[in-house]
Amino acid sequence: MIALLVVGLTSLYIFKSTAPDKSMQVFSCDLVKSTIKVSAEGEEISFAYGSTKIVGSRKRGNIAYHHEMLPHAEDKQLRFNEGDNSYVIFNR
Repeated sequence: MIALLVVGLTSLYIFKSTAPDKSMQVFSCDLVKSTIKVSAEGEEISFAYGSTKIVGSRKRGNIAYHHEMLPHAEDKQLRFNEGDNSYVIFNR
């Protein structure tokens, strides 16, 4: 799952610059009761988990990306905000 996220986040930036009007699934992971899905289309990134669906964009201010290089590791996070809730997909 972590490898898929890293590849997915990297693909997202390549995809955005080469195909801004197409839709692409960035990440998907089946869990016990539902599936987490992240997809990109144009300037928007969608997060879906069960009945929760958030469309994030920089213009809306409800999405954030964090990338940090550590001495022996790497930290990547993609955060979606909706009201008082935050949904974070990460790898470490």
